[in-house]
Formats: sequence, structure tokens, C-alpha cells
Amino acid sequence: MRATIRQADRSELDSIMGLWLESNVSAHDFIPRAYWEAQYERVSRMLPESRVYVYEQEGRLQGFAGLSGEMLEGLFIREGCRSMGIGKALLDRLKEMNQSLSLRVYRENGRAARFYQREGFYVQAVEKDPETGRYEFLMRWSR
Repeated sequence: MRATIRQADRSELDSIMGLWLESNVSAHDFIPRAYWEAQYERVSRMLPESRVYVYEQEGRLQGFAGLSGEMLEGLFIREGCRSMGIGKALLDRLKEMNQSLSLRVYRENGRAARFYQREGFYVQAVEKDPETGRYEFLMRWSR
């Protein structure tokens, strides 16, 4: 199975946003689906302003990562493809291209927080997300 990591093309926005919604709903069961649906339009307008890298396998989008400067806005992996090295491969590519990275992850998303810690990120701060009322870890990695 040949896999490719490449910068996304604008024509892929619908597929990327579908994966964004699916991933957020499944990874954040502590936040109502309606919240993510309400964010959809805003995120779809912002996404083209970010650098988006996709993980494609056999012509199918399996995951993507979005960066704004050194802020990792999100790492999204198709359900059923998680824990298969896709997130690590995307993160490794981003680390190759950047001296440091920051991200926010909900404290309740323990699986993701543990993944980022294994990948060398540390918790810099704990802050309350004003939109959801949930606590987030601000995490950072540097060479």
C-alpha cells in the first residue's frame, strides 16, 4: 500500500471538511455534534488560509494536518485508520519542516494528549476554551 503525504489542493476542500467533521465528532464525544456542525462554515473559510497536508493511500484521503504558522490547528485521521501510524507520519513531516510546533488538545481527549506526549510535546498551560467550556492543554514541541 503506497502512501503519500503532500500539500492539499483547494479542490479537496469538501473531502477534507468531511473528514474534519467526522473526526471531531468521533474524537470529542464530550462535545455535542451540533457544536462541530455550527463550526463547519467558519472552518471551511479558514482552512484555505492554512497549510494543509494530506495523507493519501491508494488515492483515498486517510488523514490531514492543518498548520497556521507553527500552530498545529488539528491532526485528523479517518476512523478505522487510527493507531496505524498515519498521525505519526504526518507529525514527523511537520517536525521536519518546523523548528517548533504548538497545539491545543482537550484534556478529556486523553488518547490524543498521550499521543502528543509520546511524540515529544509537553503541556505548557491548561486553559478553558471559552466556546465549549472545556479545558484544553496548550502543548509545545521544539527541536
